[in-house]
Amino acid sequence: MIRRTLVFVALVACLGAGGAGARQLPTGVVAASVGDSVVLVDPATGSVRSFPAGPVAWLFPGPGGLLFAPDLVHGTTTVLDLRAGRVARRMDRVTMPRFGAVSDRYVVVAGDVLVMGWPDRAFLARIEAGIRHPWQTFVSRDATILVVFERRHDGGVPPVLWLVDLVEHRVVQRVPLDPQALSVAMVTSMGLIAVAEGEKGVALLDAGTLLPVGQLKPPGRAVDVAWSGVERLLLVGIGDGDAGRVLRFELRTKRGKLRSKEIPPVELGSPCARVALSTDQVWAAAATVSGELVVLSVARGDAQPMPALAGEPRDLVWCDPERPGPLLPHWSVSPGGEITTVPTPAFGGSRR
Repeated sequence: MIRRTLVFVALVACLGAGGAGARQLPTGVVAASVGDSVVLVDPATGSVRSFPAGPVAWLFPGPGGLLFAPDLVHGTTTVLDLRAGRVARRMDRVTMPRFGAVSDRYVVVAGDVLVMGWPDRAFLARIEAGIRHPWQTFVSRDATILVVFERRHDGGVPPVLWLVDLVEHRVVQRVPLDPQALSVAMVTSMGLIAVAEGEKGVALLDAGTLLPVGQLKPPGRAVDVAWSGVERLLLVGIGDGDAGRVLRFELRTKRGKLRSKEIPPVELGSPCARVALSTDQVWAAAATVSGELVVLSVARGDAQPMPALAGEPRDLVWCDPERPGPLLPHWSVSPGGEITTVPTPAFGGSRR
């Protein structure tokens, strides 16, 4: 138990992103999988480009301005070049690389956890796990710890939170969550994990013990959560009723007790479906079940409407096209043939 607690505390410290000052305009690209297309939106200008990709479920941003859009139905993957605004290639197989901050490797979660080198796609490690339905992943900034939130879209599998040690190559912890759990966010600077639990609201868990330490009970169904460590605000997407909202909560600790304060929300035209933070955590995008898309300032709460999507997005991510890729992979093969790793610099945050 002590080992598990220490690993999770270290994880929370590693997952935190560096601070960034507010910008006049948001940067990057907001990407949504809608229908049979991937839609790219410039959050500063509202310009839109759409690419046929099939019924993509999840989007996977990568280093070097790449975005992987796997179509599980037809067994193909469209790779978009976000810098050039074009399709880089189409692969006749499914590729789901989950990158963290370290750009020379990624993980694949498909039953077991595979650690792969990038861009060479060299096999580095296999960790026996049994994670069949990965929903969200969080990779620590030093690529040593992986957190996986497992659930199935139809609720047919009880949701579970997995903690995997990528150095010792083992599963550290497997913790069942509430059956209504829909989304997880790492509240890194406070050592917490926020869990959107639908009608129950948002549970706040201690990241070291995974015990509940608080509960937010906003009106409505909490469908998504996102934490801005820069603004120290928890965003909660509300997904029921005639009009949705993005709630904003200040979280702080006073005299050893966790306290929350709700500040004015961002109103939406229909129930919220997804929320995605910008890479600098100063901005956020929110999409609704009707296809409404807005970009909002996390701190101020003012929202700018974007061109509407064709419908409810399956996934919504905020990508950084300028994120550098590795000049050379920071792994090597020893004389005995064993693949070893060495410390590498961190460039960005974690992803869904």
